[in-house]
Amino acid sequence: MADGKGGVLVDAEGVYFLGVDIGTYESKAVLTNLEGRIVHHEVISHQMIVPKPGLAEHDADGVWWHDFCLLVERILQATRISSDQIKAIGCSAIAPAVLPVDREGKPFGRLFCTVSIRAPWRRFESWSIDSAMQCVSKVRQRFIYAGGRTEDPLDQKA
Repeated sequence: MADGKGGVLVDAEGVYFLGVDIGTYESKAVLTNLEGRIVHHEVISHQMIVPKPGLAEHDADGVWWHDFCLLVERILQATRISSDQIKAIGCSAIAPAVLPVDREGKPFGRLFCTVSIRAPWRRFESWSIDSAMQCVSKVRQRFIYAGGRTEDPLDQKA
C-alpha cells in the first residue's frame, strides 16, 4: 500500500527484510515486506581496480563497507521506516572471496576479485578432498574467536 510519502509500499505489520549484494561493478540492496514483495531497491556503481593486465582488485572499505552503509542509509531514507523494523539482513558478495583483516578488523590490503589471475582459489583447483580437509583442520586448530572464546563452533552440537 502507498504510505502517502512518495508512493512507497509499507507493510501493515511493520516487518521488513533487507538483502544486500556487493558485486564486481555495482552494489545492490532490496527491501521486502513480510509477503516478499519488493518495497524499495537501490543500486550503487563502483569501480574495480586494475593495477595491470590480469589483476583485479576491490578496496574493501571503499567499496564493500562504504556501499553497504550507503545502501542501508538510502533505503531507510527513501522508505522512512525505522531500522528496528528490519528483522533480518542477508548479504552476498563476489565469490569466492576472502578478506584477511588485522586484530582491529581492518583489511590488510585490497581484495583480489574473482576475475584476477591472482585469485586465491585458483591455487586450490587441483587439490584433492583429503588435502583440502587437512588444510581446514589446520585452520580450525588456529582459529581464534571474537569475544575471547576459543571453542570451535563446528564442534558444537546444534
